[in-house]
Amino acid sequence: MLEKLIDKYFNIYEKDSKNYYDVFYVKKVLEFTLNDSFDNIRECVLKCNINVTDEQIKAYLLNLFKSNQLSIQDSTNISNRTDNIDIYQYEPYTLRYYKNYTRICKSKALLLLSIIENISNNNMTSIKPLLNDLDIVIIDGKITKDDIIRIVDAFIYNLYFLETKVEIANDLRIYSYFKISKELLFEKGIDKSKIYPTVLLQVRNGDRVGNVRLSERQKMDLQKEKIKKNLKTFNVETH
Repeated sequence: MLEKLIDKYFNIYEKDSKNYYDVFYVKKVLEFTLNDSFDNIRECVLKCNINVTDEQIKAYLLNLFKSNQLSIQDSTNISNRTDNIDIYQYEPYTLRYYKNYTRICKSKALLLLSIIENISNNNMTSIKPLLNDLDIVIIDGKITKDDIIRIVDAFIYNLYFLETKVEIANDLRIYSYFKISKELLFEKGIDKSKIYPTVLLQVRNGDRVGNVRLSERQKMDLQKEKIKKNLKTFNVETH
């Protein structure tokens, strides 16, 4: 869906199919897709923060407890009572979870913005290692449409994840019914790393939403590696 929205720019402004586009198109496509200027987009990322504090959460849960206790006392129908004590218990790791999650998303979003800005300004020196890792090819100040979409797509998803998690975390009501703790993760056998997005911009073992998806060449290389691995395993088993 997002890729189709990004692709809309080319359908409107670039009807002639090309192999390469001038690098300044990267910023143009981002601005068109989000209907905002690059500077405003960056400011949006920088200002997107979790503002609630542990003290505010504790105070909210305490007030919720007191309010519900009064409701219980006034209630003549026991079925209407809502005295589940878990609702009012404060779990500090919940807020830490949201902060860790959004910190990763913000860090990736800002890094992707930096890459987009440097590409658009045709300033590749400082980001050359990143471009090589992501297999983003720049030739004589030009870039492929697919590479534009890959980098812009990854940024927009990280911005979405950041804004969504921040909005949830800043709503005090969430802390009455969503609880997460290290003990709970341990009991369920869930590694902490599994509840957070990867800090990497790209993963080699497959595409993930929010990461720069693999290029066609990377996919082919990955497929070749799998074939070699399978052949090696087969040879071992047959000897």
